[in-house]
Amino acid sequence: MSVCFLILYLLASFVFPAEMFPKLAPYHLPYWIGIGGLAVSVFLVVARRGEPLRSIQVHVLFAFFAVLIFSWVADARSWEVLPEAITQFAPSLAMFVLAVSSVDSLRKFKLVTGLVVFSALVVLAQGFAAYHFGINEKKFLLDPARREENSQEAEISEQVSTGDPDSPDESADENEVGDKRIRGLGMFHDPNDLALSFVTALPLVSIRIRRPRIPRYLLEFLLSAALCYGVYLTHSRGGALGLMFVLLCILARRVGWLRAALVVGILAIGALAVDIGGGRDFSIQEESAADRIDAWSEGLRMLKARPLIGVGYRQFTEHHPMTAHNSFVLCFAESGLVGYFLWLSLLGVSLLQLQILKQLPNSASSEPDIGGCASILQTALIGFMVAAFFLSRTYVPVLYLLIGLSAALVLLAKKKNVPVMWPKPLKMASLIAAWELSSIVLIYAIGRFQSGA
Repeated sequence: MSVCFLILYLLASFVFPAEMFPKLAPYHLPYWIGIGGLAVSVFLVVARRGEPLRSIQVHVLFAFFAVLIFSWVADARSWEVLPEAITQFAPSLAMFVLAVSSVDSLRKFKLVTGLVVFSALVVLAQGFAAYHFGINEKKFLLDPARREENSQEAEISEQVSTGDPDSPDESADENEVGDKRIRGLGMFHDPNDLALSFVTALPLVSIRIRRPRIPRYLLEFLLSAALCYGVYLTHSRGGALGLMFVLLCILARRVGWLRAALVVGILAIGALAVDIGGGRDFSIQEESAADRIDAWSEGLRMLKARPLIGVGYRQFTEHHPMTAHNSFVLCFAESGLVGYFLWLSLLGVSLLQLQILKQLPNSASSEPDIGGCASILQTALIGFMVAAFFLSRTYVPVLYLLIGLSAALVLLAKKKNVPVMWPKPLKMASLIAAWELSSIVLIYAIGRFQSGA
């Protein structure tokens, strides 16, 4: 039954009912669907004898959740912010818990990933109709010519979806000069979030498509081309970079890394030629890009001031006029080295587990599709991370859906008695710590380079 709640929650997240039908806004349907799904998930965990609790990601996520709450409480020096802290992260927590507890078969895994692709295509169709035919353009288009109206709509959308009009993830792109950009509803009200959903859905296209081969390849190409065009219509620079990396990984599996790099290089030149950034450059010397790197430097100063637990969950914009525009910076600035280590652990453990699963020979499992699904899911997760390096999307539900599906696929492999050797915890912790340190050094170096350029 919990998979039904996951399906409903996904649909409610992509096609936000409160904005499509304003009379439903007082009922907060996504919130109650998430609450109901969490309640059912608890009973499901008991029924499965605690099997989902064997996932490393479950323990790490709840530890990260605790650090986020404590960081905000410590900054406010009051427990009064506790309910709001829980409410703000609840959508991501619900998405993860529903995924890891309800996806217990490959059929359900493919159903959920297929639904992600379908939902992304529905939102793309809405944006396409608004962009080219003016249908519901006020809902699905971000027009720089209507800045004041955009700002009011963003505030209303934020209040409806999260209850927080001052969300630190809110993009500053609305105030920039450029072309019209498509957007969705609810958590996809920002064009950058919508672009991330397209980037995430792109590698998942091939999971549901079956034989015969020629129609399969044709359908896969058409759906992939549509999602790529969707990224173009969002004019998200971070989304464009994530898209190029996803295309590189997809093509490399079929024609090798060298040919794939050549093709993607040509596509990148073409993307620049058609102005995928919507009138905004990709250079760090460009004004908005320079402002973002300044925000990274400010995030490093926040980390230096409060190295252990940071300045507090969702408190970045209380210390700087704009958000970090980097999910990694936002994480270590708000939750410190402790929270950053746990967040990177969620990513690192998931990527490593998927890497091990995809390298297994088909003969090692009664479910040969596990390796293929792991490879596709890993591409989606890495594509999200590449785009998120230039966007403040540390806490968005889509990321935790991918992590939850990764954990569910690992549990499914264990259920099928797939012989997998996992690295020792101490070795894994060392790798994460090295990643943590190197990422901070890299961000510091980029800031120094930009300031000296």
